[in-house]
Amino acid sequence: LIVTDTSPHYEYREELEKAVHRSDVVVVCYTCGDAKSLARVGTYWLPELRHMGGGAGGATATAAAAAAENNDKPVLLVGCKEDKIDLQENQSAATATNKLNLGDEDGADEGAGAMEGERDDEGSAYAMEQQLSLLIDQWKEVEVCLQCSAKRLSNVVEVFSHAQKAVLHPTGP
Repeated sequence: LIVTDTSPHYEYREELEKAVHRSDVVVVCYTCGDAKSLARVGTYWLPELRHMGGGAGGATATAAAAAAENNDKPVLLVGCKEDKIDLQENQSAATATNKLNLGDEDGADEGAGAMEGERDDEGSAYAMEQQLSLLIDQWKEVEVCLQCSAKRLSNVVEVFSHAQKAVLHPTGP
């Protein structure tokens, strides 16, 4: 198993293309809880992979032909820094609890606002889930999407296991 980390900078594009062509599977990472990071997966990374021949599901005829020539690659979407989401959720819950425990009318109003803020956080998590769902539907080369935390060693082994499974037992065409 060869793991290659590449730079998104244009001056390293040739290295990125070589790494994609040598690979059997591509793992695209984004930061959990960061909507911009996840959006970049759909607006930059997955289109780039299609263009390089790293996956062809639903691409234009020319790009699909290039991808077929370069062997389609299964793609894993991996949300990194999962521990930061848990930390943010715990901090939001603690802040809401502290505001609710103030006991006066102003505190009650603040507490209600904190609860609304919590709903916004949940809505944001829901929005990210919806965005992931759209990416998976739009990009057929995406085999699996999971989250991990290297800090907590949570699901790190699973990332490599899914990468291996995507190559040994592909689900794609």
